[in-house]
Amino acid sequence: MELKVLFQKAYDMMDEPIIDGNCGELCNFHCCRSHSEKERMGMYLIPHEFKMMQNFHVDYEVHTKHLYDMPKGVKRLYYIFCPDDSGCLRQKRPIQCRTYPFEPHYEEDVLTLVVEKEQIHQCPLLNKTEIWRKEFIEGVLRGWQLLCTVDEIKAFVKTYSDIRVEKENVLMKLNLETMQVENVE
Repeated sequence: MELKVLFQKAYDMMDEPIIDGNCGELCNFHCCRSHSEKERMGMYLIPHEFKMMQNFHVDYEVHTKHLYDMPKGVKRLYYIFCPDDSGCLRQKRPIQCRTYPFEPHYEEDVLTLVVEKEQIHQCPLLNKTEIWRKEFIEGVLRGWQLLCTVDEIKAFVKTYSDIRVEKENVLMKLNLETMQVENVE
């Protein structure tokens, strides 16, 4: 499948809101904007995602393995900056924004979803998993399953899964049988 088609399918699957209503209203859109005059908010795109963002005018930097730690097999990553002046433009959200607070995670070659202990943003929804929409959870999982059919993305996810396990940085995990989010400890 062509990468643009694959990404668009994943974006469509992952376009479900985490709760009924706009979650940003609970925290004044804390995770969608910078909180410092000195440091602009941004995020890494997953491998190949920059091709999808080229139609949008976003500021970005290219980070290469020569200057930054990169997952095995990844030569460069694009770091985009959030447009503080216009707020979050939902149709332009990268994968990581669409799936927050979930991270894709491999255990014994099985893809699941986890929530990390170490959070830049303390999302108020982390204590309210009972109101997370099933459609959001299922859409995020299906989208990541599709994306991980691309070898470079799968390697990217596996690398960060290994780091997460090494640092014991898993707070919650999706139970694939019940599709419920459960605390790890």
